[in-house]
Amino acid sequence: MEILRRGKDIIMNPIIHKRTLVWLHGLGDSAQGFLPIFKEHKIFEHCKIVLLTASSRPISLYKGAEMNAWYNFSSIENLEITEEIQTGAEKLAAEVSEQQKYSKEVYLGGVYLGAALSLYTGLSILNSPVRGIIGVSCYALNFNIKDSLKETPVYLYHGTADRMIPLKSAKQSFEKTLVGIPYNFTVEKDLDHGISMKTLNGISDWGKKYYID
Repeated sequence: MEILRRGKDIIMNPIIHKRTLVWLHGLGDSAQGFLPIFKEHKIFEHCKIVLLTASSRPISLYKGAEMNAWYNFSSIENLEITEEIQTGAEKLAAEVSEQQKYSKEVYLGGVYLGAALSLYTGLSILNSPVRGIIGVSCYALNFNIKDSLKETPVYLYHGTADRMIPLKSAKQSFEKTLVGIPYNFTVEKDLDHGISMKTLNGISDWGKKYYID
């Protein structure tokens, strides 16, 4: 595995490249935070991993404190697409399109706000669908699904003890926005906000269903 740095982003290149995962961290995190996780756990076979890092910005939830975030977040009740979210989605779509030049099997996903942005981008913005979308400890923003993207498989993972995005709120947002989408919603008992080994194993098992070769 070759580790390359592109500014604050990190690219993990496998010896054999068959598929690519573009991954977005959660609020206040960075690409560096996920590097040891993906080095230790081979999420997909022969997979290039593009770990992106969000810009630092004031966050309303924390009274304007600045931290890495894909967009400003105030509460789970505010689900509308803002100009900031739209700009982030367009940038993410450009990254995904670039990766699709080198692999027909590109996956998109992340945690918390990174997952919410991935869902919006992957189901409403992209010109060409990704192979699958992964969302951990997240929710769905309010958006319309593009016809050409409605067959995209989605894997959602949430803990019953998530205090940042309560399970009930997450489920309601999925039921409202992801109508007609073939999504798998897995719930882990007692898991708080974040990722566990069961999360990683679940993602790996789900992804194998969509391998091209």
